[in-house]
Amino acid sequence: LLFFTNNSEKTRNEISEKLNNMGIFCVEEDIVSSGYVAVDLIKNSGYKNIFVCGSENFKKEFKNAESVIKFSAGEFNDMYRRYIEREI
Repeated sequence: LLFFTNNSEKTRNEISEKLNNMGIFCVEEDIVSSGYVAVDLIKNSGYKNIFVCGSENFKKEFKNAESVIKFSAGEFNDMYRRYIEREI
């Protein structure tokens, strides 16, 4: 049985813990989240360097795959923030 969610606010581990607390036994590998799918897509696409924009837990999915994908979150977010502030 697999559980699917399009919410990237929680890690797969947090989702499995929540389901277990509700009496629904599962492990992290039973969860398919949008963040997990994004990481899988990037890994299989051949990209090695990416910028990630999203929640901290979304970024954690990429950190978990860091041996395959080198990513930067803060640099891009700072650059984007400076761009938006300049436009306002």
